[in-house]
Amino acid sequence: MSMLNRYKKPKGFVQLLQLIETSTKDKRDRFLDLINEESEPWAEALKQKMITLDKIFAWPENVVGDIMSRAQELTLAVAKHGFSDEQWKKATSTFDHKKVKMIEQLAEDRPTSKGEIATAFMTIIGITRSLIDQGFIYLEQLDPSMILGDDIEDKLERKTQAMQGSLNDMVEEPKKHEEPEEKIEIPKADGGFEALVDNMSNEELKVHVVRVAEENTALKNENKKLKQALAQLKKAA
Repeated sequence: MSMLNRYKKPKGFVQLLQLIETSTKDKRDRFLDLINEESEPWAEALKQKMITLDKIFAWPENVVGDIMSRAQELTLAVAKHGFSDEQWKKATSTFDHKKVKMIEQLAEDRPTSKGEIATAFMTIIGITRSLIDQGFIYLEQLDPSMILGDDIEDKLERKTQAMQGSLNDMVEEPKKHEEPEEKIEIPKADGGFEALVDNMSNEELKVHVVRVAEENTALKNENKKLKQALAQLKKAA
């Protein structure tokens, strides 16, 4: 069964992208390796579109500062242990001196594990994706290659089929007197893509829950604004 079948529907690419973005680095790399085995165009598109800390810190200071200002102080204190000095300076470039000192003191006083640092990174990436979805960050100005185009699933499928067709054309038909090559199935020790999805850690699940809650809050705020606008229109009429 194709591991990508569940994501070939409309908006499926976005769902897979968010799943990968909010996974630990090791699991993210395994996801991409498994996807690449089935479809190189899908794997390459995911790498191009997905948010990473390196991409975030390549953006202007005001954008980075806006992202970090949405994160809780504890998240930043934990993330500091995984940031380089240059990254930390850029992350806090828009903060006042008092806030920076408070977070640095919190980071110094609190023991932090690698798992907690990974969770903090995923939270920051999740915040960034939410800001992009809500229109607060414009990829057109920062990195147009990360923009999610329309019908991306269909376009990637056409590329995959075209690539597979080209490969098939390059393979010569076996001669009649030759014995057909025996096909050897090598099972994946980790259960493959489905097992990776099913065995997500508690930290990764927490990030997904936080993201869903943020999106729900954004929808409620948008609904409230629409109701207020409608009420004003009724008054004007």
